[in-house]
Amino acid sequence: MNSEKKVRSDNSMLEEMNVESTIFSAEHPDLRFAVLSEGKDNMFIVRVFELAQNEDAFFPIQDLAAFSFGTKTELNGFVERLPELTGLEMLLLLNPMPRVTEGKGQH
Repeated sequence: MNSEKKVRSDNSMLEEMNVESTIFSAEHPDLRFAVLSEGKDNMFIVRVFELAQNEDAFFPIQDLAAFSFGTKTELNGFVERLPELTGLEMLLLLNPMPRVTEGKGQH
C-alpha cells in the first residue's frame, strides 16, 4: 500500500513540509494519499492529503486531517500504523474525548 511515487505541488506550504509517506490502495486505485509533516511550536504536525494524478506525478487536492504529536517517535509510529487503522479508530482520532483532570471526572 505504501509507495515511492512522485508527489508535486505548487503550494508553498507543502514545500515547507516533509513527505513522510505516500499511500496507494491496491484494492481501490483511486484512493491515493500523501502524509506530510512539519515542526511547529515544539510539536510535530502530520497532515494527510488526498492525491490526484496528472500525467507522471501526483498532486494534493484536499487536506483531509491534521494530527499533532509531542515527539518525532510518536509521529513515526502513527505514520507507520496509519494505513492499517480501521474506520472506527480514525473516527476516534478525529473526535477525541476532552481530557479530564484526575479527581474531576464524571461519576
